[in-house]
Amino acid sequence: MKRQLDIARVKRMIEIVDAGTAVLATMPKLADAYEECRALERAAAAILATLQNEHGATWNAGGDGYTLKLAGIQSSCTGGAGGLLRNWRNAAQRRLDTEAAR
Repeated sequence: MKRQLDIARVKRMIEIVDAGTAVLATMPKLADAYEECRALERAAAAILATLQNEHGATWNAGGDGYTLKLAGIQSSCTGGAGGLLRNWRNAAQRRLDTEAAR
């Protein structure tokens, strides 16, 4: 049996991820120099660490890419920690939209 989604928690986690990715949007993109790209990846990893330490997220960076589970929603990405955060946020919003349509 599927556990019921805690909508308030998912909405709060979306707010936290949005705040973190707003910072990422102001940072260098892949077309920039290598060190700037590494800074972006470190910033995204710091957001993931905060989500883990303060909000109970579990995440992994392995050979097949990244995975994140937060507030009962899981996502993955092969494009790095920043992409993982964006994918989780999109999955969380889709899940909320599905729940709202019921």
